[in-house]
Amino acid sequence: MMASLAYILGLGIAVTLWRNYELADGITFLLALMPIIPILAMIWVMARYLKEETDEYLRHRAVTASLVGLAAVLGVGSFWGFLETFELVPHVPGWWSVPIWALGMGLAQLVWKVRET
Repeated sequence: MMASLAYILGLGIAVTLWRNYELADGITFLLALMPIIPILAMIWVMARYLKEETDEYLRHRAVTASLVGLAAVLGVGSFWGFLETFELVPHVPGWWSVPIWALGMGLAQLVWKVRET
């Protein structure tokens, strides 16, 4: 949860500073790291959770949700990429992959929970 909040803050700060100030390339590079470090932390936390989870059912749910999130990223990204190639839609920054992945994971967990009740 903390990594997710750090990602949102880092992304917001980085984009705001980049849009409002003329920054040197080195500073811009460091700004780009602000949201990346929390993303790496999220990946590390998920990997650690999967490694340490002893309940096979919960581990299966987490892996399935991650795969649904990955499918969302690959599907939406590929579809949008083709639309962009044919100049039908504007360019979307690559950092949108993380929110799409998280939404896919969240929706998968929600569907799973609804099915259980």
